[in-house]
Amino acid sequence: MFIRICIFIFCGFCSMAAAEQNPFNDAKAAIEFIYGDEIQNRLYAEIDLDTLEHAAEVLNTAIDLYDYPTENDLIHHQALIHSTIILNFARIEVDQSVHLDQLEEALEKVDALLEKNPNITDFGNLLFESGHIARFLLDDPRLGYKYWHLCAQQAHAGCMNILAFNYFTGGYGIRQDIEKSYYWHNQTYLTGINFHCAGVYSARKARGILFLFPELSERKQWQDWTPEIMNLIEQLEEEYSDDNANMCGKGQVLLHTYLYELYENNTRNLALLKQANDIFIAAEPNHEASVEVAAFNLIGKPDFFEKSLGLLESIQDPFTKCNIGFSHILYARALKQTHHADAIFSMMSALDSEVCNESLTTIEYLRTRGTW
Repeated sequence: MFIRICIFIFCGFCSMAAAEQNPFNDAKAAIEFIYGDEIQNRLYAEIDLDTLEHAAEVLNTAIDLYDYPTENDLIHHQALIHSTIILNFARIEVDQSVHLDQLEEALEKVDALLEKNPNITDFGNLLFESGHIARFLLDDPRLGYKYWHLCAQQAHAGCMNILAFNYFTGGYGIRQDIEKSYYWHNQTYLTGINFHCAGVYSARKARGILFLFPELSERKQWQDWTPEIMNLIEQLEEEYSDDNANMCGKGQVLLHTYLYELYENNTRNLALLKQANDIFIAAEPNHEASVEVAAFNLIGKPDFFEKSLGLLESIQDPFTKCNIGFSHILYARALKQTHHADAIFSMMSALDSEVCNESLTTIEYLRTRGTW
């Protein structure tokens, strides 16, 4: 039975669990286990927490015992942080308490590694996950942003995107600064397709910021972002040809181009709107029954004001409801229907502030300035 279990999990890792006679080899097996299918391809509730806990302990021991070359040191720390995140989010999933001592000890090891290697610039993933431990598991936003700032300075798209979003909304240990938000979105865009859709998403956000706050850039207008966004999407469509029905929100890019043009100069680019609608339909196999597709495709229809609020209310996912709701507000404002826009805003305001923070912040900021 013991042999069969070892084969099922991972033979090298089981030998480590049984004897631990060679911490160096045991740590290697632990890393392979942590990044293997038994962990990476399972839901939190399905993970063998005891075995994963043992893997984290082995890595802790190895880091304490060995003075690794920097590259190997980084690999061991990354695996430790990764296993610690999975362990504690899994504990939350199965109604257990997080292990605060374990989380704090893991971050202390990261801090020691940073102090020993102040000039290393490939710690991005390690810092990214360390920020998540601090922010979401230790509930220490300021510490989380400390790691994310360091990570962003190493051009890690995930960290730059976090800074860009949170500088826009403010709160949770960071002050609102829309200019810095635009800067970090631009920096994320410069990563191209290296982080899949991250560059596209930030380019979309940067375009939206310039549409609303054109004074932030003297050399660029929101229109200048559109071809840059589409160029990245085309590169991704070519590279991931099997999964490009609505690559990185291409339909939303086209829809917002239509809305921006309508709002700014009353231009109704119906061909652009139809292209967006066709993408939404193609991306949803069951589009005839999809409330989300219907809500997107209602924009531009004669019965928009009759059906808008009802469709938005029927969307179950609050994040989707908020995003489509903001598009409906843009359309209503473009047509000078402020009462309808205000009604949608009231509905969105009832959603969880975490979910709808960016859209609500945008509207509140514009109201404060007297723009809307």
